[in-house]
Amino acid sequence: MWLRKCLESHSLCAISTHSNPPLPARVLDLGSRSGTEQGIRLVNGLNRHGPYVTLSHAWGRSRVITTTASTIQQRRDGISLSELSQTFRDAVTVARKLLVRYLWIDSLCIIQDSAEDWSIEAAKMGQYYSNSLLTISAVSAPGGDHGIFCSRNPHVLNPCPALVSFPKSEDFYVDSEAEREADSAATLDVLTGFIHPVFAWDPSEETHGYLRHRPPLWQRAWVMQERVLPPRLLMFSDTQMSWLCRSDHASECVPEGGAGGKHLSPEEKELQNALLALKKYYCDPLPDNLDGNSYPETLLSSATGNRISLSSSDIGTSSELEKLHNAWYDLVTEYTKCGLTVKSDIFPAISGIASTLQRAIAGEQFVAGLWRSDLARGLLWSAVDSTKSMPDLREYRAPSWSWASLPGPCVFTVRQILWQDVVAHLQIVNVVLKTDPRNRFGQVDIGSTLTAVGPLKKAYPARSEDLADCAKALSPEFRGSENLFDLEVGVPIGWYIADNQDRDNLTQIWCVPILSYGSSEDDLHWYCLAMVEISRGIEHPLFMRVGMAWITKPQWFEETPEKPYSVL
Repeated sequence: MWLRKCLESHSLCAISTHSNPPLPARVLDLGSRSGTEQGIRLVNGLNRHGPYVTLSHAWGRSRVITTTASTIQQRRDGISLSELSQTFRDAVTVARKLLVRYLWIDSLCIIQDSAEDWSIEAAKMGQYYSNSLLTISAVSAPGGDHGIFCSRNPHVLNPCPALVSFPKSEDFYVDSEAEREADSAATLDVLTGFIHPVFAWDPSEETHGYLRHRPPLWQRAWVMQERVLPPRLLMFSDTQMSWLCRSDHASECVPEGGAGGKHLSPEEKELQNALLALKKYYCDPLPDNLDGNSYPETLLSSATGNRISLSSSDIGTSSELEKLHNAWYDLVTEYTKCGLTVKSDIFPAISGIASTLQRAIAGEQFVAGLWRSDLARGLLWSAVDSTKSMPDLREYRAPSWSWASLPGPCVFTVRQILWQDVVAHLQIVNVVLKTDPRNRFGQVDIGSTLTAVGPLKKAYPARSEDLADCAKALSPEFRGSENLFDLEVGVPIGWYIADNQDRDNLTQIWCVPILSYGSSEDDLHWYCLAMVEISRGIEHPLFMRVGMAWITKPQWFEETPEKPYSVL
């Protein structure tokens, strides 16, 4: 019912639906529409087109069936239902009930022991989910053994259809019995609807907030793009089945539906607007019955050719480009709360969204989880309390200036700045990224650097237990809360915010201004990168980021010469 309604009447969703999408490189062929008892085979999808569905699931601790270099021929010869986990069997049942022949499941359609195939396919996952007819989401399944379906009480969930009749007359109060009889014989207005016995809690809606409160699927970092990119989600939780598309949100409790995107966050909606505009220019022509007001006006009106041309703008404006960057920062904040089994998957797991946005924004470049045109704002991330108590990652996965170098959640300072008079001071010379050529949005290797020019100046952090001694030794300007000092002149200058516990006991850091704000030159505050020097380098010094600094002395950088520097 929901799929038919969406395909037939949702003009906004029509943009998200490719009329004849290319199949993924490999898909599971479930047999012809009438042959529901036929076997399942892994088939080559290259140069083939047709509707298909994807499965979003949690692997869990139980062993699930996979495709490897040694088993791929077996999968091509045929897969029996008994070989599949319960979650996979249920997904096959759903796809067949929808009369969809092809199903994409990551563990079976990617060669799991081939680094080359995994890298190539990981780069395409965004397209696979975006082009699918819908994604089946096993929301409450912690692993393959759990399955998709659940038992539920229909008396709690199922609403009762209702017809409410009332006279057409505007006067509902009649004086005599004869008049009441006459009114009852008259033609009545009828209002149709549902009486809901109770609005049952649905875990599918718990997509944000504390991780422990979310269902198993929404706790996985990989699933962020599996939730944002598909045009439709058919979600199965422990309480009910529900539906989400660009235009509607429905469930067994509320089958008639309601506002689309009910439990999408604002940043997810912002990104979906960009994806809708991108679909319009890369995929099918605009449907004849489409109301142009349904689209993000600025994105569509600024399109040139087959590219959406969004230019950079001053910080503090409400441009569409800045909205997208802000949406990305908010999305990353939520993403870093989720779990990753393999820590090096930090970029591949979100590469589908990143690659889609880069195609949408002309001239933009994705650099280690940030956007080059907005690096001045993107560099100003900081660790949340839970991350600050963690040690450094014991394996490299990103340069120190990227949020992905942290072992846990982060937040972006620019999302908390309310001032409009913000000025960027970052002068980029070059950004060198060492990435896999098969997936430029995937894993970043050691040696990736950011080179810029700016005034570098030493500062001296103090631990909280040492602040009392600082109050005695330094000038009366010390208010007792600052923890960053200029010992050359003996004054407090602001605050040092360490990225984590391994960087909290430093006694000397280097500061370089990234942003400043203030109503006048005498009221300037500086947001800075806090770094430690690694080596002098051949041409200029090499640094590693260790945190952020907030400098409250307006003229502190005034006489400091600008020099080139690189951050590893």
